[in-house]
Amino acid sequence: MEKSGTISHTNIPGLVLLQFLIITLFAPGIYSQDIEWTCERSNDGNTIVQSRVYYEEYEKGEEWKIIEYSATTTARVSVKNCVAVIQDASLHKLFFSNTKVSDKIDDISENEFLIYYFYNAPWPLPNSDCVSRIRILHDSLENKVIVSATAAPDLFEDKDVVRAELNNFTFTFHELSSEEVEITLYSKFSPVISTPNWMINAWFPKGPIQILQRFIDLADTMD
Repeated sequence: MEKSGTISHTNIPGLVLLQFLIITLFAPGIYSQDIEWTCERSNDGNTIVQSRVYYEEYEKGEEWKIIEYSATTTARVSVKNCVAVIQDASLHKLFFSNTKVSDKIDDISENEFLIYYFYNAPWPLPNSDCVSRIRILHDSLENKVIVSATAAPDLFEDKDVVRAELNNFTFTFHELSSEEVEITLYSKFSPVISTPNWMINAWFPKGPIQILQRFIDLADTMD
């Protein structure tokens, strides 16, 4: 397995802009101010999952159910390998839950591209899809790489399934040492149809833990 080295690309102005966008896009709305986070750990104690479910007002006065979570763990993989997994769109379906298709649509720039996801949802939920704009920013001063994904539903043709309008996530890869990386996955999304809370709650904390473990397994094979 390759040892992680110094992150070579620096984009500090871009990082500041990205952090502003993350705060703007993912910030809790008026309906979430008093909603407490539920904090749980994996059986081995290595992964911490925080989650909450609430309603938020969006365009045209509609109220959307929002699912928000953060999962953090550490792993003996390199930041380079983590980024390599992100850059290979075909691998995303192997770590995200219920994802049947993950295809790159277009390269916008060296560190920005579009991905099409198709979700094969369990009954009684309908299948759905999502178009995501992925941005990768490197911060060599903090030894971090931040990957942000923002739903861009109008940037790809309609596939005759329900398309997610809010489905954002952020991966942060923080190099702790030459042999250890802290990985944080933050997600904020709205189900495409009304989903009972018992079904949502049953997914935590196991769902995010499994996503991170599958991601780490893939990163471990990228040498």
